[in-house]
Amino acid sequence: MKKKVEIALFLLFILLINPVQAYHAVITGTAKGLNIRDIHLSCSAWLEDQVSLLDPSGKFTFVLDNPNPAMYTLRYGSGRAMLKTELFIFSDLNVEADLVSEPSGEKIWLRVSDRRCNAFKAAKNYMDDQWINKRTDIIEQIVPKITAIPFIENDMITEVFAKSEMLNYMYLMSKNYGKAFEKKPFERAEFASLPMNESFYMGFPAYRELMAAYNMEKFMTKIFDEGKNTHDFEVVMKNIEELSQNLPEQTRFDLMVQILHKFPHKDLPTGQEQYYVSKLRQITNNYPNNDETVMLELQIVDILNSIVNRPAPDFKLKDETGTEVSLADFKSSFVLIDVWGSWCRPCRVKNQALLELYKTIKDYSMEVVLVSISNDTDEELWKEAISQDGMIWTQLLADKDFLGNYSIKEYPTMILIDKAGKIRKVGSDISLNDLIDVMY
Repeated sequence: MKKKVEIALFLLFILLINPVQAYHAVITGTAKGLNIRDIHLSCSAWLEDQVSLLDPSGKFTFVLDNPNPAMYTLRYGSGRAMLKTELFIFSDLNVEADLVSEPSGEKIWLRVSDRRCNAFKAAKNYMDDQWINKRTDIIEQIVPKITAIPFIENDMITEVFAKSEMLNYMYLMSKNYGKAFEKKPFERAEFASLPMNESFYMGFPAYRELMAAYNMEKFMTKIFDEGKNTHDFEVVMKNIEELSQNLPEQTRFDLMVQILHKFPHKDLPTGQEQYYVSKLRQITNNYPNNDETVMLELQIVDILNSIVNRPAPDFKLKDETGTEVSLADFKSSFVLIDVWGSWCRPCRVKNQALLELYKTIKDYSMEVVLVSISNDTDEELWKEAISQDGMIWTQLLADKDFLGNYSIKEYPTMILIDKAGKIRKVGSDISLNDLIDVMY
C-alpha cells in the first residue's frame, strides 16, 4: 500500500512540474429570431460534432478543452440556409457569439479579443479569396502573405499552417482542375520540412487533408509496386487498412473516405457492392456525427435504391413536334439516354461530345439508339438549345414520373439500357468504350 502511495505522489509531482498543455475555451452566445433548436461546433481534430441545445431564451454554450491549437467551425442550420463561421483557438479564451436574423439576412457575429485568433481568421479569409479565383501564380506568395499578417506570430504553428495551406491549394489545383506546376506539392522543400502525420496539427483542415492525400499516394504506390491490382476496390481497401494502422485516427478516417470516393459504387464489378456497403456502414457506425458521415449515409441509400441491373421503367414523353415517344419504341436495341437541361453548362459542353458519339454510332452501324431527355420547363429555350448544339438525334422532354423512376439527382446523367430492357450502367459519362464493353 505504501509503495502505491509513493508511486501516485511521484506521478503527481511529474504532472505539476510538467503540466499538460491544453487550450481551454468557452463559447457562449444567443440565437435571435431563428427557428432551429441546436447549434453544432466541429473541428478538424475531432471526428464528431459537439452539439449545444438552445434554451428557451436562445442561449447556447460550448466548453472546450483541446490539447492542440485548432480551427473550429460554428454551424447553424443546413443547406443553403446554413450559417457558418470559423474560429481559431490558441490559448485560453472566452468567445461571445450572436446568431441573428435580420432583414438583410441571417448572420453570425463573433466577439474575440485574442489578436492571434483574429490574425488566423484573416489568413483563412485570404485563402478563401484565392479559392474563388483559382489562380496558380499566387503559389509562391501564399506563405509570405500569411506570415506577414499582423499578430499571427512566427513560430512552428504558423509555419505548418501556412505551408499546409499552400501545398494543399497546389495539390487540389493540380488534382481537381488540371493545373500544372514545375514541382508537385509532395516534391517541394515546403513539404519536406513539414512534420508528418502529427496529431498536434490535425486541427488545421489543410494540414489534415494534405496528410490524407500524401498517405493515399504513398500507399497506392506501395500496393502497385507489390504487383497488386490498384483498380480492385477490395484489394486496395484491405491493404490500406493494414498499412494505415499507425496513422492518427483523423488521417486514417480521411484515407478510408478517399478510397470510397476513388471507387464509385456504380463502377464496381458485380459482387463487390456488398463489401463496399459494409465499409460505408463501418465508418457511419463509428462516427455517426461527422459531417462526411451524412454524405456516406446518403450514398448507402443511393446504392440500395440503385436502378442498375433492374428492368428499365417505361416512359412516354413528347419530342419537339409534340409526338409521343416511348421506351418500347426502341426494343431490341441498346438505348443510351442522356438526361440534361438547356440551363446546365456542363450538359451543353457535353452535347458536343455526344454529337461525335452519335456520328460514330451511325458510321459503324452500331445497334444503339441515342436519346436526350431534357428537364426543361421552357420549351422554347429547350428547342433553341437543341438547334444551337446541333442535336440531330432523338430529343424528348422529361416529366416528373421519368425523373423519379430513374432517380435523376444530377445533370448530366447517362443511362445505358441493353436489348433485354435492363439498365446496365448509370453515370455522369458513358463513353464509346463503355458501350463496347456492354455490347460485346
